[in-house]
Amino acid sequence: MIRQTILTVSVLACLVATAALSRPQSPPRDTSHDAWVIATLKQMTTVKVGMTEADLLAVFKRENPNGSRTGAAGIATAYVSRTCPYFKVDVVFSDKSPFDTIVQISRPYVELPMMFD
Repeated sequence: MIRQTILTVSVLACLVATAALSRPQSPPRDTSHDAWVIATLKQMTTVKVGMTEADLLAVFKRENPNGSRTGAAGIATAYVSRTCPYFKVDVVFSDKSPFDTIVQISRPYVELPMMFD
């Protein structure tokens, strides 16, 4: 009876060890990607409400370079990071300021770039 129990435990231990070893391992993480993303996001968050479009254009560019900035006052326009076209923000400018003052800016988000002809 004891031999049978020892044999059963040994077989189970081997099965568990085999299952653990055969599990696919994830590739090692490249932390340089993390550092690049963090640096890019920090740069993007330097643009604040009250800054001008000139300040914004130091970090971003218009997603649609051929279109107008806004169709009407208060409508958000998408801007993409100069570092990565997948990182974007939506910006609303004041319709009363001669200096194109930012009155609203979204949190950065990730989206595929738009394609323009």
